[in-house]
Amino acid sequence: MFKKKDDGRYRARLVSKGYTQIEGLDYDQIYAPVMTIETFRIIFSLAAAWGLVYLIGANVKTAYLNGELDVDIFMEIPDGILKDLLQNNLNRRNRRLALKLQKALYGLKQSGHAWYHKQLLLKLGFTQTRLDPCLYLDPQGQILIAVYVDDILYAGAKNSESTNSRSSSH
Repeated sequence: MFKKKDDGRYRARLVSKGYTQIEGLDYDQIYAPVMTIETFRIIFSLAAAWGLVYLIGANVKTAYLNGELDVDIFMEIPDGILKDLLQNNLNRRNRRLALKLQKALYGLKQSGHAWYHKQLLLKLGFTQTRLDPCLYLDPQGQILIAVYVDDILYAGAKNSESTNSRSSSH
């Protein structure tokens, strides 16, 4: 997929044809949990009650590129990407060229599932709440992060003084 940026430069992204995947052969799980509307409301309520000054929604742009695959996935090399060069160097036996994916790509049905199960927030020391598996709290209790597929909602204090006053008053 090619895109022309505002400054005139081009941007390319390799995207798989996930619509050709076969359930049970190419993938078995595609479910990725998402925060509930109740969690969304709770975060806003806590942000107001605790005086959290940062409330940021963001898209994790490369989320799907970081998911680990649990099955072997092969992808046909898209036209224009070294295919002609590689094909000319083969022994001309009508071999089809393919890429073996080591990580998830945009377009794969299981990309969201693979990214969620990488558990990056747990590796950073966050605790997953019992309220919602998509709501995480940092070890100091200063940051709430909720995950919605490849989007996050971040709520945090401005500095340690505002956090200390919040925790001492509650």
